[in-house]
Amino acid sequence: MTSLLEKASTFFSSHISQFRLLIQSGNDTRAVIVSALSATVVAVTLPRIYRDYRTFISYGPGGVPYNLIGWFAASVILPPWGREMFSTGVYEEKIAAGETTSYLGDEWDLLRKRDHRPQIGPHIVPQRQITEFPSEEIKEKLNQDFYAFANRNQHLVGLSPSKLELHADALFLADGLVPTPAAQQLKGEIAHIHRLKDFSLHVTLAPADCKKVIEAGWGQRHRLSGVQAPKALFGGKVISLPSEYVLIYAPRTKQEAVFVVEIIAASVKYMTGSVESPALRTAFPKLNRGSGIAVKMPYRPTLGLNPVVERPDSLGAHLALALHGFPVCMLSDGHGSPDSETEALDDVYLETITIQSRVFQRFSIDHQIFFEPVDGEEAERLELQHQVFNKVFDNRLIFPPIPRPQKILDCGYGTGSWAIEAAEQHPKCKVIGLDIYPYMNPDDIPDNLCLQVDDLNRPFTFPPNHFDLVHSRLLATGINRDRWPSYIRDIKRVLKPGGWVQLVEIYFNVQSDNGSITEQHALRQWSTQLMGSLEEVKDLRVGTRLRNLLTAAGLAEVDARMIPLPLSAWSNDPRMRDIGAANRDNVKKLLPALGLYPFTQRLRMTPQQFAELIARAQQEADTHNLKAYFPL
Repeated sequence: MTSLLEKASTFFSSHISQFRLLIQSGNDTRAVIVSALSATVVAVTLPRIYRDYRTFISYGPGGVPYNLIGWFAASVILPPWGREMFSTGVYEEKIAAGETTSYLGDEWDLLRKRDHRPQIGPHIVPQRQITEFPSEEIKEKLNQDFYAFANRNQHLVGLSPSKLELHADALFLADGLVPTPAAQQLKGEIAHIHRLKDFSLHVTLAPADCKKVIEAGWGQRHRLSGVQAPKALFGGKVISLPSEYVLIYAPRTKQEAVFVVEIIAASVKYMTGSVESPALRTAFPKLNRGSGIAVKMPYRPTLGLNPVVERPDSLGAHLALALHGFPVCMLSDGHGSPDSETEALDDVYLETITIQSRVFQRFSIDHQIFFEPVDGEEAERLELQHQVFNKVFDNRLIFPPIPRPQKILDCGYGTGSWAIEAAEQHPKCKVIGLDIYPYMNPDDIPDNLCLQVDDLNRPFTFPPNHFDLVHSRLLATGINRDRWPSYIRDIKRVLKPGGWVQLVEIYFNVQSDNGSITEQHALRQWSTQLMGSLEEVKDLRVGTRLRNLLTAAGLAEVDARMIPLPLSAWSNDPRMRDIGAANRDNVKKLLPALGLYPFTQRLRMTPQQFAELIARAQQEADTHNLKAYFPL
């Protein structure tokens, strides 16, 4: 644009000079007038053109090229095809013809009237608000509600990059559903959010609902809705938007964000032709501050960087640090703010069963999610294990160079020890923790920490480019075998440009520093039988292949490190001996905790057989000349 201004300025100056020469020489009066007029036109129109271009650029990337070509198309080529944006006549005609169904409810437009409309940019595309932008809190809520909605209604919709917006995810018709005519016209696309700037939305609604939304002051037609532009435009692609394709204004409050989700749900019903109402609330409710949940899984160390830039303004790259050996976190109902309303926790997540005096979460057992105890004894062990890791990592919680993180996700937070320390070390950072069981967290947690219930085997509901760090520790016993590739991809997607993932997993195949452990030892039998009993559902060797998983997900600069974690104080190195001494009590409790359900319920060991194996394994773990360790 600078070069354009320079050329125009040169053009203007030359015409002024010509004008002066013509007056001095007494040349033809018409030439004088033409020259003067051309200079005046340039002087008047150039600033307007420049302002118009800057307005176009201020929308952020959209469905047309984000440059002078896109601006020219939006300002000059497309306007002749544009339609009036507030008339409901086309919908009234369809209603009169029998399309009377409304998915918003009879009085939606009366109960949810918006006091006034925001100002919309003058360009025909992209269609964007230029006033009344929502706060960061509301943007985050709408983003998370959008992804949570998709996650809860996978039988109706799926998520893919928008074919219309090009720079955002959109809801599409789920595979296997027969598309309605409107869905066919949009190649299955249902709704998308303009999350790069104003957070307005485009959705396709039933004619009756289009009329309600427009009359309630919540939206307007797209100027190209019901219009088919020439094939020559935009690379030969036919732009054909149905008349029911409308713009929904960005919400300004949490309550308005709820209204927007209602509109999205109505769009899904119309586009899928489903008689079933989409689920607006999740089956995994969120706990309030001071409440939480716990899920455990395994660990081992790895590093990875993603140089792929997914957004035009993504100048950085996704960096991933995977340290084998710590839990993972994820959002359950899409409300990432600790100030979000609390929802009642479904009793199904609180039900427990008792096996040989140890307490397990029934939901996790029934759904083969997690097979470790969730009682007070296990909470004490997890706290002890956290202290061991602090020794291993020299009290460093975060390895990547993130001096001032704004958002951290802790997956599988267990008792919340890591998440609490991270929140205390970074009081201006929002830390979100996810786990499957709600009763292992402490009573008092920092205000900037939010603990929530969710199953990490489900797709993440967070929006893209959201976290500076995702922390995942000891999840091998919780993440399903076939979930790992998509789990890593989910992590990559929610990382900000330049964000990191830190993974830690234990490889539970006990090793010996001097090679003295054989198949006859109880420790080796414990390892072999644990991995074998869970082979069908869990990958307890995942720590050894985190590097490949990260690379396959598109992360680069992947650095994997194996740290021997001694089971007792056998090392001659003072530091490792201190770690082993601290780990001794943890291992003594870990061997029965991890083995009880798999050995007695899946392998059908008798209580006596199990007790004998554990007693021998505990003794061997404390036998210094075996030099036993877990690869971490």
